[in-house]
Amino acid sequence: MGDYIGRVSKALSSGQLVKSTFVLQPNTTAWMYFSGKVKNPSIAKIRNGFKDFVYRLEQRHPEYDLGSENALKALGSVNGNKLRAGKRDYSPVVIPAERGNIDQQTYNLIEKYL
Repeated sequence: MGDYIGRVSKALSSGQLVKSTFVLQPNTTAWMYFSGKVKNPSIAKIRNGFKDFVYRLEQRHPEYDLGSENALKALGSVNGNKLRAGKRDYSPVVIPAERGNIDQQTYNLIEKYL
């Protein structure tokens, strides 16, 4: 049984899950409204809207990765007609409706991708 489990584990861990869709999280938009002193209802609206969007994605079962602008700053580039984050290439890139702003560097990267 141990050999069998070992072979199955090796087979299952040998491949890579490749997701083609990149969903940009609205983190920087939420930070625009954050205050340590006052609870801003805009943050709840952003959170709930994005959460509902992700739930709808999950119901349709597409393969996607969530990514932040900070990840794109550090790891982002354009590879042909695809957006690259680290070692992964993505197309399409989804910018959810909850996004109220975008960092200049991210904007430039997405403009180059388009």
